[in-house]
Amino acid sequence: MVKRGPGRLCILDAEARLGFLSLALPEGVLRRTCRKLGLSFPGYRLESIPAAELARALAKEYESDPRAGMIVDRQIGEECDFPLAIPAKFLTPPLVEILVQVGGSPPLVVAPLLWSVFGHRAAGVRKAGALAFENYLDQLFENFSIDADSAKGSERRIGGSDLAASPARGTLHRRLKEAGERAAALERALAEVRSHLARDRQVSAQKDAKLAQIKADLESARERQRQAEEALASRARERDVDALAAARLKAAEAERLSRQLADLQYDLQSARRREAELTTLVRAREAPAPAAPAVPAEAHPGPRSSTFLVPIFTEEFYVSLEGWDSRLVRAAFEKALLLCQNFAHPGIDAKAIQGADGLYRIFVAQDVRLFYRRPPGGRIELLSLIDREDLDRYIRQYKGRTGV
Repeated sequence: MVKRGPGRLCILDAEARLGFLSLALPEGVLRRTCRKLGLSFPGYRLESIPAAELARALAKEYESDPRAGMIVDRQIGEECDFPLAIPAKFLTPPLVEILVQVGGSPPLVVAPLLWSVFGHRAAGVRKAGALAFENYLDQLFENFSIDADSAKGSERRIGGSDLAASPARGTLHRRLKEAGERAAALERALAEVRSHLARDRQVSAQKDAKLAQIKADLESARERQRQAEEALASRARERDVDALAAARLKAAEAERLSRQLADLQYDLQSARRREAELTTLVRAREAPAPAAPAVPAEAHPGPRSSTFLVPIFTEEFYVSLEGWDSRLVRAAFEKALLLCQNFAHPGIDAKAIQGADGLYRIFVAQDVRLFYRRPPGGRIELLSLIDREDLDRYIRQYKGRTGV
């Protein structure tokens, strides 16, 4: 049953529609229309597809997609611009059949003729055109089969007297030649298709190889990037670990010095208490001990303190400890504690610095001195542990800082 639709060729069945497209549209137009509709032939390029296959694909798309039918109708209208000389009102079904039979030779004339008939407003005329075209196709196929059989029979009778005596000798020769030319054309088309297919396969193989190389290069680049990121992260972790280790060492050293200071303070206080006890016992049994020698006025201002002065360990003091051995560092803390207990103690040799008001120094070891100040509030501000050779330089720097 013929499917109805908006296109003119819907009046034809599938085979008749295929035949009409093959007659109405040249190969280039068929290929251009397939490209416009986005039709594809997996494994083959559009340029290598024969005209018959292009027409078959368009006929199938014409039946299933109304939009495709409109595009195909437009292309046929451009190629079959053949207005009829007979007025449309005089066009009847018998006349249509006669026109198809008369105008069907050569076959290229029948397509523009029928295209006008298929656009007639009368359904009877359109049906007559469809029936006449189907009969025309049957007759065309039958003639083609007869021509092929005649060509084969002629080949078997070549060299016999029947061919020489036949009155149709010229016709048979012509048909045989046409059949040979068609076969040669088909062979050439087949060879061309095979050549295109081989080239397409070669190009596809080259593209696949190039794609594989690009993928390998991309994977290699990603691997190098991953290794670089890991190396960068590892170096960052190492720097963090080194910094953390250094900070921990400094914290441990500070904690150790704090514990030493606390121990020294405790030992000093114990010694002071023991000294006081022994002094009390001796005074109770003997005469009073002679008074301690007086501290020169320039050594330290003010009377001897009977209370413990709070030490202030400045950042400058801790920096000055770097580079000294542990023995001198321990001696510096011991002298600092003696200073806090009694700044007039003879063992520390406290002296004021001439020309630098408020700056004092005490003896720590041979050629080593500790500088300090006494801010208000009963405190001792420890400044720096200095080599004796650097005393003048330090005093000049102190004066420059304080403006004394």
